[in-house]
Amino acid sequence: IYDSILKNVNIYATNSNCEDSINIVRSKGVLDNVNIRDSISDAFDADFSYIDVNNFKIDNANNDCIDFSGGSYHLDSLTLDNCSDKALSAENSTIVANNIRISNSLYGIASKDFSNVNIKKILLDKVAICWDAYSKKQEFGGGKISINNFKSTSLCERRENIDEGSKLEFSNVF
Repeated sequence: IYDSILKNVNIYATNSNCEDSINIVRSKGVLDNVNIRDSISDAFDADFSYIDVNNFKIDNANNDCIDFSGGSYHLDSLTLDNCSDKALSAENSTIVANNIRISNSLYGIASKDFSNVNIKKILLDKVAICWDAYSKKQEFGGGKISINNFKSTSLCERRENIDEGSKLEFSNVF
């Protein structure tokens, strides 16, 4: 989806063989529901967009479940399961997310290259690495992650030694 204005859109995809099951570029608007199953690579990828998503459900991505590069995104009610790499990845983006449940993934949250990820209420289950904030590209600085109300039902690795220029902020960690 390129250069579009989205209003109350519902997206469903299953068994995608594309590099990204859904790719949105230079668009803005509101997605009511995004439901993606069985992606051969990234399930959802948005670039240089300004999008609100009211309900994300992604199951079984052979790479990232959600990947944002550039832009601003407001997300509510995310269920991300079986993400082979990152459940939510942000690169040079601003993310505000509420009510996230991540299970069976390598990474929970990754914030890279000047990204600012602000999360209210997140539950991790069977996630190897809770979060990571870093500079991926030399020309950018680190990433920031702010989490209010974090809970994990498994012992994921909580990376506290992130690279210079990155920042982690937490409140209400259970």
